[in-house]
Amino acid sequence: MKFKKHYINCDHGISALEVTQVEECITNINQYHSLQADYNKNFDTEFIQKGWERQPVLFGKMKGDFRKNDVVVEIQFGNSATVFRDLYKFHYAHKVGKMTLGVLILPVEPKRLFSTRMANATFNMADFDFAQRHFELLDLPTPILLFGLLPNAT
Repeated sequence: MKFKKHYINCDHGISALEVTQVEECITNINQYHSLQADYNKNFDTEFIQKGWERQPVLFGKMKGDFRKNDVVVEIQFGNSATVFRDLYKFHYAHKVGKMTLGVLILPVEPKRLFSTRMANATFNMADFDFAQRHFELLDLPTPILLFGLLPNAT
């Protein structure tokens, strides 16, 4: 799968093994799906094969989707409000020293990525541009790397 990425509050030259593995996980999903569950299953398989911890506890009852060393990944196909919950998780985990980089994976164009869903099912879905715009506006010192899943070009 193709993607675009954007760094917030971190060096654009980050070349950590974990970032490379996230890119590989996304790229290895070479089939576009109409169901969110299919994407979740594929991401789960890819991250687990690369030795990432599934559902790590970050603090209290808050969990991430995946963690390896000090990098936490969230995959977001929920509504736009869920992006702020992910930002809070990243910010808190960073503040208490449990994370040095938060990675958020979400669609660039939800309506095209999930083309078989009814329009109202993707109307308020979190997307790459929404996250980028709001994370930069809030100006928190948390290092975040956004990955935007690009819809199939065909």
